Amino acid sequence: MRINVLNKTELWNRLKPSLALSFLVCVSSQSFAVNNGKLNLAEKYALNTAQQQITIKGKVISGEDNMGIPGVNVTVKGVKGGFSTDFDGGYSINVSSSDAVLVFSGIGLKTQEIKVGSQRTINITMVADVSTLNEVVVVGYGTQKRAKLTGAVEVVSGKVFQDRAVTNVGLALQGQTPGLVVTRSSSRPGNEGLNFQIRGASSINGGSPLVVIDGVPAVNSFSFVNMNPDDIENVTVLKDASAAIYGSRAANGVILVTTKKGKGKVKIDYSSNLRFTKNGITSYSATSQQYAALWLAANAEEKTPNWWGWSTKENMEKMAAGVDGIYPTAFWGDVFIGQGNRIDEMFAQRYSYQHNLSVSNSTDLSGYRLSLAYADNQGNLATAYDGQKQYNARFNYDYKLSEKLKLETGISFINAITRAPSVGLDAALYAQDMPFFPAKNPYGQWNANFGNVGNRNAAAATSDGGRDNRKSLTSRLDFKAT
Repeated sequence: MRINVLNKTELWNRLKPSLALSFLVCVSSQSFAVNNGKLNLAEKYALNTAQQQITIKGKVISGEDNMGIPGVNVTVKGVKGGFSTDFDGGYSINVSSSDAVLVFSGIGLKTQEIKVGSQRTINITMVADVSTLNEVVVVGYGTQKRAKLTGAVEVVSGKVFQDRAVTNVGLALQGQTPGLVVTRSSSRPGNEGLNFQIRGASSINGGSPLVVIDGVPAVNSFSFVNMNPDDIENVTVLKDASAAIYGSRAANGVILVTTKKGKGKVKIDYSSNLRFTKNGITSYSATSQQYAALWLAANAEEKTPNWWGWSTKENMEKMAAGVDGIYPTAFWGDVFIGQGNRIDEMFAQRYSYQHNLSVSNSTDLSGYRLSLAYADNQGNLATAYDGQKQYNARFNYDYKLSEKLKLETGISFINAITRAPSVGLDAALYAQDMPFFPAKNPYGQWNANFGNVGNRNAAAATSDGGRDNRKSLTSRLDFKAT
């Protein structure tokens, strides 16, 4: 009997969904009959939408062997999303009207656009995009067509440097190619502390990519980041096995730089840019009123008030009221307290500019390009000059001795003069320089309470605390026969 009961229960559990579905169908049929077969608004909208959709099917084949091409993107122009062809090159896509335009695209293939019109089956023959496949890419000690390129190589064109108003090549490369990470420790010109990494760190000891300019390794990173961006034709980043041709020096990747050469008739180019820098998001400590108000509020909760070196409650109440003047203290003698904002006292909007001039020409036998550049890049320090002045000159010349032999000569000159305060731009600005000790007292003297608190004055340090002047001169002569 127990077994029979279980069988009946199991049978009932299996019949319940079917009975419920039958009941719903009956109720739906009755409801539809009551409405005399009329559709409600939602059903009409759904039916109209379905009627407006047009299904287009077809196949994408290769112009070379008439075989189907898988993975070709099929989209409707102006509409997000789309489909890819299957293994045999087939596809199916819905469009909203006969005016829709289908776009067929793929890597290395020439993009095609077809208007639907009255067609319901659209077959497409795709051909190779010769313009991209024939593009020449610098690889190792030679060049290679992109169509035959199999390694991990990224190319950044010279247009990137034209669009960015910066004179530092490293900063111009930030975010321009996947795998190349450019970081800096400061925004001060000449003191950026740039670091390059290709696909992350490859050693616990760090390391940076090998930089090669026109086929010759650079002396140091300075000769790369301080190049004139207007002289660069393109930058190629070699990753992983693509960099192996350079041996152990390429363990962290390779950055190849190709400079511009003479092309066509005599051409004289001049360009310049002007830019400004200003403070971004800044923070600073409390004002004298806020500082004193916190002391008063805290001591109001204490049984035994503690006024630290400020001695008395009267001192704190005067400070909370914003009274400027001489305050007697327990540890530091008589000090002057007033309204000061070190950020406003030290920083202001500053302007930088750059000028580029070049002359180029080429014939069937020879070509040359001569370029000159001058740049003045300033940080936004108001109390003293904090920046870098840069002079660049480059001369590229090539001569074709025969169909198989060409001589190339490159001469470059970089002179960067960096001038900055030797002290004052450090953590002391926030840690030891209280804002209610103004930079100067009412007599025009630098205000500093040397001893315990407020014993730093960043404005005075950057102005009169000494200068750090550096001059970096790099000249280079390259000679090649190819």
